[in-house]
Amino acid sequence: MTMAGESILVVDDAPEIRRLLERFLVREGYEVGLAGDGETALKLLESEAYCVAIVDLVMPGMDGVEVLRQIRERSPLTDVIILTGYGELETAATTLSLGAYYYFQKESFNLSLIPLVIGRMIERQQLTRQNDQLIGELRQVNMELETSRQRQLHSFDHIGRALQGELGIADMSLVLGQAISSVVDCDAAGVLVVAPELTERPVAALVSQRALSNTDTQALASTLVASWGAPLGSDPQIVTPPIRASAVEPNSRSWAYWEAERLVAHDVALGLALVARQREEPFSEDDVSMLRVLSSQGGIALENTYLFARMRDLATRDSLTGLYNHRHFYELLEAELSRAERQGRCVGVIMLDMDKDPEHSLKAVNDRFGHQAGDALLREIAARLRTTVRRADSVARYGGDEFIVLVPESGPEQTLALAERLWKRIREEPFVVAGHEIHLTASLGVSVSPENQPDTPDELVQRADRACYQAKDSGRDRVCLLVRDESDTRAT
Repeated sequence: MTMAGESILVVDDAPEIRRLLERFLVREGYEVGLAGDGETALKLLESEAYCVAIVDLVMPGMDGVEVLRQIRERSPLTDVIILTGYGELETAATTLSLGAYYYFQKESFNLSLIPLVIGRMIERQQLTRQNDQLIGELRQVNMELETSRQRQLHSFDHIGRALQGELGIADMSLVLGQAISSVVDCDAAGVLVVAPELTERPVAALVSQRALSNTDTQALASTLVASWGAPLGSDPQIVTPPIRASAVEPNSRSWAYWEAERLVAHDVALGLALVARQREEPFSEDDVSMLRVLSSQGGIALENTYLFARMRDLATRDSLTGLYNHRHFYELLEAELSRAERQGRCVGVIMLDMDKDPEHSLKAVNDRFGHQAGDALLREIAARLRTTVRRADSVARYGGDEFIVLVPESGPEQTLALAERLWKRIREEPFVVAGHEIHLTASLGVSVSPENQPDTPDELVQRADRACYQAKDSGRDRVCLLVRDESDTRAT
């Protein structure tokens, strides 16, 4: 939901990224400030209040991490979104612990998520102000609040802020474990997530206020799994905060006491949270109560993560094939072309259209076996494309039985080679439909945006489309490459 009149600050050294975000945010009803470096951004923050700052992680001079620190000190009411590349994900993830609310990857930029994320941030700011007012009134009534209670309030606020953002299951489990270990008087805390709709493999997050030996860590993981009380199907993925394990074994002791609470949302158990002690001292009722409250928050947060992921998929994915949809492909392509222009690299696009043979085509399958069989065939074609491309490539359903592939950092030879692999993957192995083998072929068009004079998204896609038509006009079942001046056309 757009909050009209709210001001957003965009900090990025790339002019094309600033312009892209400015156009989009203004269209969404926000007022936008622009800064090409950290120093300029801090000057703008001194003269105007911004509710959100979108900050590039890597910039000359003051980098995004330092800008984040300065904003937290100078303008604590301003929330920060970090922009990052694939190679900077680990650093970007650490910014969450420094106070960033969210981060976007430039390589898979999803503009449709921006208003959703910013809307949630602004709503959370309003709730935070109301909470701060309530906390102030409570402090006025009781100025002698115990130190332990102050720590509890701080932890509740910390987990509430962290879990409202779109974190992965592993990161969210760590945040929940850290919040629990900071509130409950324990030697370690663990969070186990087992719900299959949240994670294909169970996740076990282990947190301690001190370094644990490897023996301690394995024993804690075993205690966590045993407390679940049911088979997991596979060993959990164990995640821990950085620099926490110790190779020192002599002081290792068994976990003498532990308490566990299930993470539940709408009466469905998604996992459990556990606190453990190595000392011979049971947990107090107060500690168990705190574990219960934070476990309740954790269950709701896990469900919100699932719902947010589903909402994101509905906005970006084709419902039949699971591939990216037409609109999101153009968003990815525009972001990739902007990055390629900044770094002086090529971008490839492959257009694939299934050939319309009277006996062997999607229409023939629909007519002979029904549309459910045709839908199953489209899903199988999509699966072959998805498993043939590189991890960095993006496959989308363009419409009907047409597909399109974004190939970052790829020149003509590399893009053509990938197109030929896709062509062979379609034609060399028959598809099985209703117990019958169906041999299909496809025509593919390839275009590449040169590194010195990049194309617009429409130009690059239109050239790939023309190349696809040339492949069909030349007899179908082939790959055609078309360069910008159209004087060099190659077909295979």
